[in-house]
Amino acid sequence: MRAVRRPDATALRGFPLADIADAPAPALERRGVAPGKARFIIDVVLAIHRRAMPRWLAEPDTTLAQLMAQAAAELREVVAPPAPTIR
Repeated sequence: MRAVRRPDATALRGFPLADIADAPAPALERRGVAPGKARFIIDVVLAIHRRAMPRWLAEPDTTLAQLMAQAAAELREVVAPPAPTIR
């Protein structure tokens, strides 16, 4: 597997994620995802990315994929907390 070079944190400031957020929408729509749902998916993925990226830059022994999975799990915990156990 090819190593991914970590970008300098200053190089990422102002990276126009919002500017490229619309680019994947047509591809999702071609795959049958409704336009509103496509935008929602993109927004969620960008939120996960924003959470994971600073951690990736700070933690050299982890992969961006690991940290994105961790951020997705954190989101899942907030959105769908485990059901309370009945005693």
